[in-house]
Formats: sequence, structure tokens, C-alpha cells
Amino acid sequence: MKQKRSNLLCKLLALKANDKETNHESLIRDIYQTVSKMKDQIPRDILLLVEQFVSFYKKISHEKFECIKKEVNMTEYVESISEYYILKGKKLGEELGEERGEKRGEKRGEKRGEMKATLSIIDNMLKKKTADWTFIAGATGIDQHQYFEMQKEYQRLEAAQPL
Repeated sequence: MKQKRSNLLCKLLALKANDKETNHESLIRDIYQTVSKMKDQIPRDILLLVEQFVSFYKKISHEKFECIKKEVNMTEYVESISEYYILKGKKLGEELGEERGEKRGEKRGEKRGEMKATLSIIDNMLKKKTADWTFIAGATGIDQHQYFEMQKEYQRLEAAQPL
């Protein structure tokens, strides 16, 4: 395997060297035949790099280039590499979205929990008539107006919570 990889690298470097005596068409065919034999052992990102490298240094017509790729059955595989990275990007986006959603959910849960605790404390003080709003505001930092707003916000958060 190591021999084939170094052989492939030599062929790619020969393509880049642009030696006048080099037959670019046969060299590209040879590169793609080598890659075709190894493609199950080469990571997809490396295959994509080989494709881009050959495409950049090919020095043959686009028609001949496409013909060679078809001949050695490299057209579908290269497209699947592109599709692989598109799908990989989508999956990464979904994972990041889920992670952000989880963090947002955690923050909402924390906020709801804090609100519930504060509302419970105030409700208990009001229910038992052990404190007036001056004492409650001093102890909790929440005045009567803020308390009613917090109740509305808490109810909204509870309603938005999935079952």
C-alpha cells in the first residue's frame, strides 16, 4: 500500500512538473487507474484532493479528461465524494443545531426553575400573610409589578414546554 501511495505521489508530481516529454493524457489515465485500484483504501478527502490536483494540472482538453475519468470509472466516485461532503456538512449543521437547541433548552429550563422557586417563595409569603410587599421586595428583589410580570412569563414558558 505504501508503495502504491508513493507511486501515486510521484505521478501527481510528474503531472505538476509539466515536463515537455510527458504525455499528459496517458499520465492522467495512469493516475486515475492507480487511484481506482486504491480508492477503497484512500480517505475521501484525499481522493477529492487528487481529483482537484489532476483537474488543475491536466493540460489536456476537458473532453479528453472526462473521457479518461469515464474509462477508469472515476466519474461516479468523484461525484459521491462531493455528495459525501455535502451530506457531512448537513449532518454537522444538524448536530450544531441540536447542540444549540439543547443549550437553549437548558437555559430556558434554568430560567423556568429560578422563576418557579421565586414565585413559590413569594406565593408562600403572601398565602401565609407573613410579609407585605415592602418586605418581599427587599428579600427577593421583586416588587408587586415584577411579580405579576414574572407569573405571566412563567405561564408562557410552561405553555411552550413540550410534553
